[in-house]
Amino acid sequence: MKRHVIVLILSVFLLSGAVYAQETEKSPLDLSLTTDFAWYTASAYCQGSTHYAPVTGFYDQIQARTVLNASYRVPVSVPFVAEDNMLFKDTNVTFTGGLELTPVSLMPKASVSFTPVAFLVFSAGVTAGTGWDLSGIQGIAGYNTETQKYDSLTPFKTWYLCGYANGTFMFDTAALWPGDWHHIIVVANYEVEYKTLTGTSSTVWDWQTTKGCADGWQYDQYYLLGYQMPGIVSLAGVSAELYGHYAASDYGDIADSFSGGFMTIEISPLMQLTLSNRDTLSAMLNFKARRSFTESHTSEDEEPLLTYAGREWYFQRLGLRWKHTF
Repeated sequence: MKRHVIVLILSVFLLSGAVYAQETEKSPLDLSLTTDFAWYTASAYCQGSTHYAPVTGFYDQIQARTVLNASYRVPVSVPFVAEDNMLFKDTNVTFTGGLELTPVSLMPKASVSFTPVAFLVFSAGVTAGTGWDLSGIQGIAGYNTETQKYDSLTPFKTWYLCGYANGTFMFDTAALWPGDWHHIIVVANYEVEYKTLTGTSSTVWDWQTTKGCADGWQYDQYYLLGYQMPGIVSLAGVSAELYGHYAASDYGDIADSFSGGFMTIEISPLMQLTLSNRDTLSAMLNFKARRSFTESHTSEDEEPLLTYAGREWYFQRLGLRWKHTF
C-alpha cells in the first residue's frame, strides 16, 4: 500500500483540537477502528528537470486498509503544579497497540507516548509487517537489477521492520482566544525512523506497493494548518509532509544516479466531517513530488537504474478515512 494512504497524524489533530477545550473526564482506555480508502489517478511520467505532470487517466488503482488500535492512558502528576493548571492537567503516558490489515499485508504495531504539557507529545514505537501477492499486487518484494523487476518475497519469512521516535508540537488559538469559532490549529511533527527489510539481499525493495525503498535511517516531517469549527464539517485545512533518507549511500551503487537523498513532498488539502460522537469521516486530495529522470520511461520498475534529473509534481489520489471509536 502506498505510503500514508491517509495521513495518520490527522488523529493528532483531533487531540490538538480538544487539548484546551475538553472539560469532561475521558476514559483511560480507547479502542478504535479506522478504515482508509484511496483512489489513484494515472499520471504519465515526463522526463527532464522540475515540472508538473498532468493527469492522463481518471483511474490507476484503488487501495484500502483497516487498522484496529487500542490505547491506555495513564495520568502523570506533576510535582508543585496545581491540578487545574491548563498546561499540565492532561500530562500522561499512553501505551498503544494496533494491527493493520490490507489486502496484501499484515502489520502489528506498538508504541508509547508521553505528553509532558498540553502542546507537546513525544512518542516511540515499532512495527513489524509481512506481505503477499494478490491478483498481481505485491505486498513485499526485492528489486532485481538484471530483470529490472521486483521479485516477490516469501510471506512470514521476510519482514518489514521499522523503529521510530518523534516529537509533535500542537497549538490551538482558542487557548488564547476562547470560543467555538476560534480554533485555528497548528501541528508540527518530526520523526526519526529506521527501516529495514529482512530475508533479502536487494538494496532496493517494495513494501505495500511503495517501490524504491531502501534500508537506513530516515526522517518524516509533517505540518498541518487547519480551522476547527462546530457542526458536521468540523475541520478544513492543508497538510504538508516531507520525507527521505539522511544518507544517500543507503542506496549503494545507485545512490548518485538515483538521488538517494531525494526529499519526497506531499501537499494535501483536507476536510473532516463529524458524523457522531463516535464516527468521523475525513477526505483529502494529495499532490506529490516524485523523482524525475533524464530518460523517458513508462514503469516505476525502471526507475532504480535511471538518472535523476529533477522533481516531478503530480496529482496522486483522493483519500477517505472513516474512524469509529468504541
